[in-house]
Amino acid sequence: MSIDEQIKERIAGLHGHRLFYLPPSMPGDPCPRELYVSKEVWEAVNEPWADNWMGQRHKAFRAVLDSFTRGDWLSISENPDNKEPHTTVARVRPVEDEIWDIRCPAPEAMIRCFGAFGGFDLFVCLTWQYREDLNTNEDWCNEIERCKSEWHRLFDPIERFRGASLDEYLSNYWPA
Repeated sequence: MSIDEQIKERIAGLHGHRLFYLPPSMPGDPCPRELYVSKEVWEAVNEPWADNWMGQRHKAFRAVLDSFTRGDWLSISENPDNKEPHTTVARVRPVEDEIWDIRCPAPEAMIRCFGAFGGFDLFVCLTWQYREDLNTNEDWCNEIERCKSEWHRLFDPIERFRGASLDEYLSNYWPA
């Protein structure tokens, strides 16, 4: 059984209690990509949101995740040391660990969601953090380690999906 088949099988077993399917928030929107989120991410991207600036941040974060699931065109960067500020999906260091972040780069939001691909057009979001809380290299390393630990807790001994090119990760993208 391939890695992506093993991941999908594990997702099915965890669905509804440790991982949650996140379709677009607008009923009837197309959903060509699959997005599964941990309870932590689920709580951050679902209403009710506070009626203030923080609530607006989380609403913008959800909009980015919705654009992922709807199959919208996204910018993606496989080089963590050379990416445009507007990049939506980016690989993080160390590259060989296959941890990626979905970025909500809007100035009013600035949220990062960390996870891994489970196969083509399938992403698993495990942790998230406000960008201002990721100031130092140590902050980034700690968050990446937290994401890897969560993957290990949910998927051990299954490795994260590893594509040979961006075409094996995502449809409708442009390299950033």
